Amino acid sequence: MILNKDSNRDNKIKNCMINTIGHTLDGKEYNLAIEQDNGETYGVKLLNRQISAGHNMFFAYDELNNPVSIALAEKFNNVVYISNVNTTPSKRCQGYGMAIINTIISYYKNSLIYLHTHNPEAASIYSQLGFSGGLFKSWWAVKGKLPEWCQQ
Repeated sequence: MILNKDSNRDNKIKNCMINTIGHTLDGKEYNLAIEQDNGETYGVKLLNRQISAGHNMFFAYDELNNPVSIALAEKFNNVVYISNVNTTPSKRCQGYGMAIINTIISYYKNSLIYLHTHNPEAASIYSQLGFSGGLFKSWWAVKGKLPEWCQQ
C-alpha cells in the first residue's frame, strides 16, 4: 500500500498526547506492552532489545494520561518499519491507533514507511490514513517512493 499524500486523513484521528520512548519500558507503558502480549513477557523483552538498538516506541494516552495504544518504529537507513501496533480493547475504534500511525508518518516524513498486517481491520485503518494498495497474503503499506528494485 502506498500513501496518497492528498488524502484528508485528519478527520478521524484522535486528538491525544503521543510520546516517543527510547528507553526500556517501565510503568504503565510496560503494562500496556504486556497486555498486548496477553500477559507474556517475551514480547516485551524483544521490544526492549529493539529500543536499546535505537528504535522508538510510540504511545498514545487517553484523557486520564494512561497509555492506550502502542507502535514500534524501526528505522534502517531511510526506511521505517512499523510493527507491534495495538490498542487496548476498551479504547479501540476511537482513533488512538490512527493517531499513532499518523504521528509516525509525520515523525519520519522524509522516509519510506513500510508495514504489513494479516488483520483486515488494521488494513482498513491504514486505508483511512491515506494508504492504498491491495491484498496479497497480507496487506503491505508503503509511504514514499519505492526503490527501483521493488518496482520490477
